[in-house]
Amino acid sequence: MRSNHRIEVALALAALLGSTACSSQSSQAIPQPATVANHRGSPSGSSRSLTMWLASPTGGGFHFNGIVEAFGLGGGTPTQIPSDTIEQGQPYINFNPAGLTSPYYLALDPSGNMWIADTFTNFILAFSTTSSPPKMIPTTALVLPDKAQPEQIAFDKNGNLWVGQVQYRPPNMQFVSAYSVSSGTPTLINGSGITTWTTPEGGSQPFYGVDVAFDPAGHLWAETLDQNTGRQVLAEFNVSNPSAPQQIPSASIVLPQATFGSFAFDASGNLWISLIVPVTGGSCGGPNLVSEYSTTNGSLLTSFSTIQDCAFAMAIDPSGNLWVDGSSTPNGSAPFIFTEYALPSGKLLQNVTAIDYDVSSIVFQQ
Repeated sequence: MRSNHRIEVALALAALLGSTACSSQSSQAIPQPATVANHRGSPSGSSRSLTMWLASPTGGGFHFNGIVEAFGLGGGTPTQIPSDTIEQGQPYINFNPAGLTSPYYLALDPSGNMWIADTFTNFILAFSTTSSPPKMIPTTALVLPDKAQPEQIAFDKNGNLWVGQVQYRPPNMQFVSAYSVSSGTPTLINGSGITTWTTPEGGSQPFYGVDVAFDPAGHLWAETLDQNTGRQVLAEFNVSNPSAPQQIPSASIVLPQATFGSFAFDASGNLWISLIVPVTGGSCGGPNLVSEYSTTNGSLLTSFSTIQDCAFAMAIDPSGNLWVDGSSTPNGSAPFIFTEYALPSGKLLQNVTAIDYDVSSIVFQQ
């Protein structure tokens, strides 16, 4: 649960954003790229096509100045693709007076379209990545009800969009729900809401978390808080029927007493988690641990320390390497460090000095 970016601006947002609304658009199907593999993300002469998309809620500056950038990884080292930048104030977001202000989370749908959770404006927007710069698909604009803020987003194998949400007005809750996007316009799937969960001891509690991801088997994993112990827990849900998610209580993984950063699955289905160790006088400190867990029995397999003190964003690329971004200072401020690690050894492969800003979401596109 990433609360650090919300508390400091929660009160200001109500006055700033007011009743931002999306203008009506005619219905149309989401454009379907011929093949995601044809994306032009690799530098000239590359032997493989791989694009890394990074979301920064501040764009290296202040709040409400967010940016999404693309980097080609054909040569192994990230090379920025300036023409693919999605940033504040571009004309394809003219229905939103605030522009693209706070892109915290990204997800690619099965057709290769980029979805952006613009957290502080309550919007989720989709862009076709076959054009340069990426072109917004107007009918996909989703404004969450009751000014709920979209947080982590992910697609299941059937192309349904799952959204972790925070609602600050009463009853002040955090929950997960799913939207069908097959018609081109996101539609809430009735019954998909995850608002309660079962603890490892068998008790029922209100769900309280916003981070979600899918394992290779297609099960949804969601981070929540055990209000009895104060521990954060990753709970597994079978969502083959999105209208009736079924938790698998025996699969829950109870995390150590640390601040949860992010998590991702490798190709074998093992879970990798970034854990930020709190220190006195700061929101986090060293060492920042990346830990591997078995989703079969929940056992801890391995851990290694990153060079970041505060690492919130992480993702595993198609080659099985881990990419991590975070701050080099205990209070979570700049300068930021972007690194690549080999798994499972944790060997540092490269430190990318060209990316020196806060990254909140990383996705890879082939």
